[in-house]
Amino acid sequence: MQQLRAALETEGQAAITAVVQGHGGYGKSALARLYIERFGATYDGVLWCVAENPSELATGLLAAADDLGVTVAGIPPQVAAAQVLARMAAQGHWLVVYDNVHGYDDIKGLMPQKGTDLIVTTREKDGWGQWTKVHPQVLPWDGPDSPAVELLLSEAGSDDAEGAQSLAEALGGLPLALVVAGALARHDGFATVERRIAEVLETAPLHTDYPDSVIGAVALSYDKLDEDARRVADICAWWGAEGLGAELFTGGKEGRHRALDPEMIDAEDAALADNETRLRMAFTALAGASLMTREQDGFAMHRMTAAALRAMQETRGEDRAVSAAVELLAVVFPYDSDFSINWPLCAHLLPHVTALWDSIEPMAQGREAPGGAALEYLLNQAGVYLGKIGDHAGEIALMTASLSLTRARLPEDHRDNAVGLANLGIAEARLGNFDAAEEHLAEALALSRTHRPGSTDLANKLDNAAWVRVVRVQETGEGDLEAAFNWQQEALDLYRANLGDRSDKVATVLNNQAVMRSLQGRVGEAAALAGQALDIRRVVLDPEDDRLGSSLLNVGVYALKSGHPAKAEPLLQDAYDLWSKLHAARPRHEHLLNAASWLVACKLVRARTSTVGNYLMDAKRLCQKHGLDLAKMQATAAQYPSEPPA
Repeated sequence: MQQLRAALETEGQAAITAVVQGHGGYGKSALARLYIERFGATYDGVLWCVAENPSELATGLLAAADDLGVTVAGIPPQVAAAQVLARMAAQGHWLVVYDNVHGYDDIKGLMPQKGTDLIVTTREKDGWGQWTKVHPQVLPWDGPDSPAVELLLSEAGSDDAEGAQSLAEALGGLPLALVVAGALARHDGFATVERRIAEVLETAPLHTDYPDSVIGAVALSYDKLDEDARRVADICAWWGAEGLGAELFTGGKEGRHRALDPEMIDAEDAALADNETRLRMAFTALAGASLMTREQDGFAMHRMTAAALRAMQETRGEDRAVSAAVELLAVVFPYDSDFSINWPLCAHLLPHVTALWDSIEPMAQGREAPGGAALEYLLNQAGVYLGKIGDHAGEIALMTASLSLTRARLPEDHRDNAVGLANLGIAEARLGNFDAAEEHLAEALALSRTHRPGSTDLANKLDNAAWVRVVRVQETGEGDLEAAFNWQQEALDLYRANLGDRSDKVATVLNNQAVMRSLQGRVGEAAALAGQALDIRRVVLDPEDDRLGSSLLNVGVYALKSGHPAKAEPLLQDAYDLWSKLHAARPRHEHLLNAASWLVACKLVRARTSTVGNYLMDAKRLCQKHGLDLAKMQATAAQYPSEPPA
């Protein structure tokens, strides 16, 4: 602790930085947490980020975006995360922890600015240059007053220093193993624990992910748990290290979007997942056995503990827990992960999805992956979310994995391959890979025409293919817009035949057609189509639905561009008011800022000709509230007519 504090009080190049190095189980994260406990109150803010890969690091930094007033929606996560770090440096003295970093290359693009303290925990010894390094060690056990003996005596509540010294030596002084074994010794004594661990190690699975002492202590502790605690431990071992708790089993306040599949989850696991009291008792038991620790936002399981538990399941030849881990996440991960209202839940679940896939992926080589269609759904939906927040590399990686699993499970011409192909095509288009995108969409469209003619599924693929074509034209100026419009019209006819004239699917296609006509300079037609979409959404959607705001904004924008600012203003005001309510906790949300910008432009246009109302004052007030540049907004507004052209 003294070394770490001294390092952080020494000025670094970009940030005040210390690297805590060491193998798993040596107490790297524990040291960082203890530092926060002792010195956190001296900082203006503290942020802990799991940083096992660049995507997780960016997601961790974005957790502070709202508090710091940084817009996240619609901005690539690396860009938004860099803005978080810049705002952090401008607003005081912060402490940031990047936990479990694989190497400097993973964090070099998101280094804090000068004035922010950074602690990095990592197992890697090389690649850290001149940064101050702190090395937690195994604890000495060379006497009755040695640190390892003191730790065991404290954990066990015992005064048997001789027995503690013998056990500490057997465990090699590894802090994680000492803590777990100390919890066992509270009831059994040091000699019994030492003998039982030696017996366990004769048959325990050995692996490079954990030392012998850890698997021995974990296996022995596991055997002493009741059945509920063992089931919870088995399942949590497949999820992320932090943010564990009963709500991951029950679905929490968001609830489940479907019932648990009895083919995917054991009946006893399902019954446990529906009983919050039993779950809380199980988590308490795991914390008591030191197989978990209590954290501010729930519970955490050390990564080596989780690896040992997974290895024990593999030795028993069990897929029960991993299948349950997939199913429990799949029933709560949102269908509509592309809707911003669901993004906080997606962000909470994403580390568990990625941890799950990191552990399953090696198992999926050469055989069907546990989890089946539920795992494919989970990876696909997580990919959709990553695409919406701008992490397109992560989006494509998860969607490619999902499609590969589906194709391995199903015949190549199976109709269910169409969903993954379409989503991957959309992801490729976002990265500008239009040839690959159109190839995927063409294959998806062909499958849907063959297997689901006349269906809403076919309509979805037609609209997807049209969208990719429109984006290609927007980005490159190349592509047949009329062919895309015909796909949209076919989709529109199918939606109307299947869902009637008034459904949000119909409204969505009308809205997309409006965008296309606007691209062609046919603003009058665009306004008419967007108006039809708005009329439908006002009937079929809840008055506070996010999609209603999009239609209100679109119709208002087309009215403004057509020289009808008086007609545009109430529509833009309604969109702004709706999004102000929906995003009250996210004042820098992309939708809200977009609506504010168009509303300011409209008020400035009206200020040119109207003698009634304080339009200029209103525009200035909105600019000040949302950080908009009034001069730039006036230049933008100057291009819009105050009345229709002759």
